[in-house]
Amino acid sequence: MSKSLKMDRYYFLVDGKPKQLWFGEMDYFRIPRENWSKCLDHLKAMGLDGVSIYVAWISHERKPGDIDFTGNLDLDAFLTLIEEKGMLAWLRPGPYVYAELRFAGIPPWLALEHPEILACRWKEDKFEPLDEGMSISYLHPIFLQYVDRWYSKVIPIIASHSLSKGGCVVSIQLCNEISGIHIWFGGIDQNPDVCEYGNPDGRFVRFLKDKYRDIKLLNSVWGTNFESFESISPKEMVEAQNSIMVGYDEKCFYYKRYIPEYIEILSQIARKYGSTDIPLSINIAGPSDVPLFSECSSKLPEIYQAIDLYYDLHISGRLDSITISYDLEYGTELCKAFIQGPPGALEYESGIFTDIHAIDSKEQGLWVASGVLNGLRLISLFQAVDGLHAPWEADVGGNYNYHAPVDVNGKDLRPHYYSIQKIIHYFNGEPWFLDAEKEYDLFIGIYDNLSSDINLAHLLFRGNITFGIIDLIKNSPRCSCLWVNMSKIMPQTVIDRLIEYVYNGGKLILTGEPPLYNDKGLPSNLLERLEIELETPNSSFSLVQFSGNQYVRLTGFAGKTFGRKKTLYALKGADISLAINEAGQTVIGVYKKNSGKIVFGTFMPEYLVEEHKSLLLLMLKSIEIEPLVKTDRLRAFILHNRNTKERRLCIINYWHQSIKENIQVLGEDIKIEIPPLEWIIRKI
Repeated sequence: MSKSLKMDRYYFLVDGKPKQLWFGEMDYFRIPRENWSKCLDHLKAMGLDGVSIYVAWISHERKPGDIDFTGNLDLDAFLTLIEEKGMLAWLRPGPYVYAELRFAGIPPWLALEHPEILACRWKEDKFEPLDEGMSISYLHPIFLQYVDRWYSKVIPIIASHSLSKGGCVVSIQLCNEISGIHIWFGGIDQNPDVCEYGNPDGRFVRFLKDKYRDIKLLNSVWGTNFESFESISPKEMVEAQNSIMVGYDEKCFYYKRYIPEYIEILSQIARKYGSTDIPLSINIAGPSDVPLFSECSSKLPEIYQAIDLYYDLHISGRLDSITISYDLEYGTELCKAFIQGPPGALEYESGIFTDIHAIDSKEQGLWVASGVLNGLRLISLFQAVDGLHAPWEADVGGNYNYHAPVDVNGKDLRPHYYSIQKIIHYFNGEPWFLDAEKEYDLFIGIYDNLSSDINLAHLLFRGNITFGIIDLIKNSPRCSCLWVNMSKIMPQTVIDRLIEYVYNGGKLILTGEPPLYNDKGLPSNLLERLEIELETPNSSFSLVQFSGNQYVRLTGFAGKTFGRKKTLYALKGADISLAINEAGQTVIGVYKKNSGKIVFGTFMPEYLVEEHKSLLLLMLKSIEIEPLVKTDRLRAFILHNRNTKERRLCIINYWHQSIKENIQVLGEDIKIEIPPLEWIIRKI
């Protein structure tokens, strides 16, 4: 049994030694008690170090005040069994757990008895609950009283099994997918008891006062005529002329004040009931949410943050280029840029909650291997074991068939069990990868949650451009090439850093929607300071021509529409024209600034056809950026070891067919033939 688990910058240390961590979700309340031991044995034999465990409030407190930890709900017995098996445990006691449970794991009687605690938004002259009452306002005092009572019962059980006491528990996750319960189901919470509109010392009023100081400044930015901060309420906010800034401010309030306060309160309650020797954690619902939790990292650096990564959420339901580019590569790089500690996924799909098709074992093996190769140092398989549901506690009653590697009966193993086992065995025997880092062709500059960044990640993936990520809110870019997607609101700090970067010799690619405002609501001065002038295009079509005779349709931002697409602004005074519209106007161009260069175009980066990749490579070539590895259909990148400086080439074939092609690595040609859904590591 391990005696200690600590977190380094790059990886976890188990008993003082670097270790790739492997966990798997196994929820005792879903599994007949007589099967617990057999299921744990299978997980240990697969190579897992431990199990992650939901503790579902809805299952334990069916009636108010009657909190049951007996029989199949005996958490203490389950943790004792884990210790007997020599395994670790990552506990997830909510209050929200999701996991296909009713009300995402909150006892339904709570909202029925206290409807005032529901999250809501102002709609049609009244506050309407989000999602028909599934979403609760996190900071409502009545809700927090019940959370305190729930934690008072469950945390002492967990704390008695802490690793420092000779037990198995290495972390307690506070709540689950925190922003999702509101954002996914109706929007940012406006519960008046929580936001305290009209209260001089209320949360929302304090936020606005801190930002604007003077009500006249807020009115000038929002396009309103409020007499005081206390007179602001959602009813009047809806009528503001500048809805863009109102929405931006609400979002800032939610992620910079509301969410960090909730996490801090949960941590205080958990500590109050005895978990002082157990590290705390949260998980973030998906890659695009990671930047939004940056304030939590700053205010609560001791709380570890991990991410959820799935591939059945896409239309294909298969492991494909969108999965690897967005869910895996983009998500992992965001973790490296925004999260303190090693990147980790507390939900890393190993099953699909659907009866459309079963998991493909070769896809699963590649999915797990790719996670390690891209830098994940904690992978917790979700789900690792199937389960059963009582009809009253879940969205689906009966068999919780997640197509997990281990069946709920503790006997049957699905084919991908052995694929995962093989991958774990390989990486546990190859510690070289723990100190491995990617070598990057360029960096994406991030400052918010932008759909353009998601599309860009896929474009770079299909062009086999290896990308890292820089948090532009906190860091000045120190790289040879930086790609930034503009949006209607760009923080002034980001604008200033981009100007400095270019005039100091940086190579900047600017795409997306030209900014209207900075984060203070003042007119953006980005393009003015870069001396880039836009004009209305003389063509209403979004088709652009480049490299002589190549054409591709782009999604642009010029205010004029044709079909489903928008046109691109024309550019005045570009030093080099890379693409033109049908009227012959430059729409993508290169600008030289001192020793720096800018590639500029008001389009959304995306990949649909090969021409998108050709345009991408042309843009990079125009500023003298050559990819480290050139390949047509494979994903290939270079890893180097921080300690030994040894370099290895990683090649991934995510296609369901063999690929045979010549790739170019650091200017040298290499012949490659790789079977479907396989990966190769070569020393270079």
